[in-house]
Amino acid sequence: MKICGHCKNSQDEKEFSKGKGRPDGLYPTCKTCQRAYREGRRELKAQKDKEYRENNKDKIKAQKKEYRNKDIEKTKRLKREEKLRNKETYDRYKREHQEELKNSWKHYYLKNREKQIKKAQVYAKQNKDKIAARNKKYQLEHPQKRREYRNLHRNLDRAYYYKTAEKQMLTKEKKRQWVVYKILFANGAFYLGSSCQAQCRFNAHKSLVRKDRHTKTLRGQNFEGAQLLTLSLCTSETEALAKEASFIGAEKENPLCLNQHVPNPPSKLYWVYVIQSLVGRENGKPGFYYVGMTHDPAQRLRAHNGEIKGGGKYTSQHRPWESRALYGPYFSRSEALKAEYTLKRQKRGRNRLAWTKKNSPLCCGEGPLHPWVKNPLWKPPTLDAWKKQNAEPGHRLP
Repeated sequence: MKICGHCKNSQDEKEFSKGKGRPDGLYPTCKTCQRAYREGRRELKAQKDKEYRENNKDKIKAQKKEYRNKDIEKTKRLKREEKLRNKETYDRYKREHQEELKNSWKHYYLKNREKQIKKAQVYAKQNKDKIAARNKKYQLEHPQKRREYRNLHRNLDRAYYYKTAEKQMLTKEKKRQWVVYKILFANGAFYLGSSCQAQCRFNAHKSLVRKDRHTKTLRGQNFEGAQLLTLSLCTSETEALAKEASFIGAEKENPLCLNQHVPNPPSKLYWVYVIQSLVGRENGKPGFYYVGMTHDPAQRLRAHNGEIKGGGKYTSQHRPWESRALYGPYFSRSEALKAEYTLKRQKRGRNRLAWTKKNSPLCCGEGPLHPWVKNPLWKPPTLDAWKKQNAEPGHRLP
């Protein structure tokens, strides 16, 4: 038994708190008196604590930061455990203060934008599989939301694509790598080819053979156990075609080679031309401009004017046509098609005569100053002849 120093009642030792510095190891006042004392001073203590926090914000913040940094993993673990214990309370608070929290997060993000971006980039690199799985799960669970979002932002997506089409095309071109490949079958036969996407090309061969739609070169071949081998890596389509021709020529006499003929190495130069109709429009404006791609500008102009076949439906309605500009040369058809597409997208009307390298790196040649403009019968040189001449700076020789 022990007598309480406040109420003077004799009580059991269990009713007293432990006190390490006391002779008997017990606190002098009982638990009931301590509880009554705390209840009576609760408001006063809360007021003092509030004043202390307001007057010592920096000090408290530094102490908390120091405590967290002592053991970061422990701090995170305790925070997670606390959130799990009080999940309902946290969720209720988020629902009741949704707008307030949203504004607070937005303000913090704008204040620490660079820091948040770097943090997000690091997280994205370290958790690629996790993010992909989470996105896939969300897409499967919310198909209607995705559909509504796409419909709502369709115009923005289209505008962004048109705005960055040139940049996207150049990025893809840098990543593209041409390959001369070899398909080796289980019976020892092989087939040679070239592509910028060898694996996709291999799958296409397999699919066409399975549907019995392939040419007689590979028809009837069994792709079970077939291997795709890389013979050479190239930087351009022209180089890949030339190496493919050399490989096939070396294996031409081999009875196991399935290639039936040796392809001719590229010998053409391609050009992007601008022509103008001499027929004026109803509102008094000059005739329409037309952009095209060809390997023989003189022959193509004759076709547009109806002198020979193959002029095109649109140009047949606005004859005659006159040459205005010639860009090039380009050493592959695909490169010339990209330049034609870029010129059509970037320039309209007479501005197509003012296309420069500032507008696109695909622009090369003399444009409106080319000899073909004054002499529509000008004949383009062959690829070999062009190599022997002094090429202009900027031309990409194969």
